[in-house]
Amino acid sequence: MVVDDRQLVRYVNPAAEAIFNRNVHEILHKTFDFPMEVGQQEITIRCADGQRLIADMRVVNSKWDGENVRLATIRDITETVMLRERLRKESVTDSLTGLYNRRGLMTLGENQLKLANRLKKRVVCLFADLDKFKLINDMHGHEEGDKVLRDAAQILKQVFRETDLIARVGGDEFAVLALMSGTESPEDLVSRLQETIAQYNANGFRPYPLAMSIGTELSDLETFSSIPKLMTGADKRMYEQKTIKMCTN
Repeated sequence: MVVDDRQLVRYVNPAAEAIFNRNVHEILHKTFDFPMEVGQQEITIRCADGQRLIADMRVVNSKWDGENVRLATIRDITETVMLRERLRKESVTDSLTGLYNRRGLMTLGENQLKLANRLKKRVVCLFADLDKFKLINDMHGHEEGDKVLRDAAQILKQVFRETDLIARVGGDEFAVLALMSGTESPEDLVSRLQETIAQYNANGFRPYPLAMSIGTELSDLETFSSIPKLMTGADKRMYEQKTIKMCTN
């Protein structure tokens, strides 16, 4: 494709016609809506049929009938970009629950902490471990175990905000990184989670009660708290609660 200094299309070949899904007469002498900066860029094109495609556009300076023009080579890379995005998502997402995995939590959690530091807010890390999960697997089978893991993920998504990071970090272990609001406390979040679990059990979705042992760790405004440090603290408190439950049951 050849575009002049007025952004008008002076020439288009059949390959470009196919990409834009328009015939040559619909493109020639029309304004080209994308910036013709020399170099390479990804652009999103709306085709005549309403479909969107992603293209790789490479632009160089050239001459056309003695005029200075820009020559653009455009290649449809929609499938490549979609595959790249799917692989990126899969690398940080737990396939069973749709939550982030440990890698996703660690990667995105660093940005969460940096944001909290800029806003002078604290971050709470919540660790939750399903109680008697092995027993559920043994008595009801692994398929039922997968169902309870998905249910637990939905409960966490119901309790926490979309901006909070929720992850499955182990077999039956979940972690949440949440930015704290002014009057909210970690205890408030735990209470809300326990209330939602109680409502779930009252509805009788499963032939057994769902229960979690929960621990929290709050970031320090004075010193930079790392994700591993927060997770270690929350994990320790979670296991303390689990130990108390085991001793009293």
